[in-house]
Amino acid sequence: FIIKYKFEIISIIRYTKSKRGGIIMQISFRQTSLKDGERELFFLQSLESENINGFQMKIPKNMKEFEKLLNKFIKDSENPDFGRVPQVVYWVEINEKIIGIVKIRETLNENLKKIGGNIGYFVGKDYRNKGYGKKILKNALALFRNHKYIIITCNESNIPSQKVIEDNGGKLIETDNGHCVYKINL
Repeated sequence: FIIKYKFEIISIIRYTKSKRGGIIMQISFRQTSLKDGERELFFLQSLESENINGFQMKIPKNMKEFEKLLNKFIKDSENPDFGRVPQVVYWVEINEKIIGIVKIRETLNENLKKIGGNIGYFVGKDYRNKGYGKKILKNALALFRNHKYIIITCNESNIPSQKVIEDNGGKLIETDNGHCVYKINL
């Protein structure tokens, strides 16, 4: 388990063990970088929509658009546009295969307290309903060691995400305009 805090995380690795003690899978977060290439682009192009359960991102059609998106991710982590907070985007990998994306925001503005929260996560369609979301959120929570709590939100219609959040200690504090707002004490 490797952590370098304050937007310098290279990777977070957690091993999930079977009841007999053998390793089943390795979950890792890898920060997006300009070195990312075809494998990451292919994952994004496999997404069925540009706005899935509130996770908004323009799907790149080619490498030029992908490089533009990577530059945006990096800018957002270091020097976001006015009114936005820094966020770091990670590829989520299981045994070196990309299965999702996580966005980490150490601070929140008023808008993110209602829609977005400290953590945004997305699990690829082929990996849903297999317990990965629960493990991904658990690992993301480990990044907030210096916080007393985090806020996380999801669409009111996204029952699987509500279950993931609640299974990780989330307490519903508000529903507003189709969004559920949860607090997770750390």
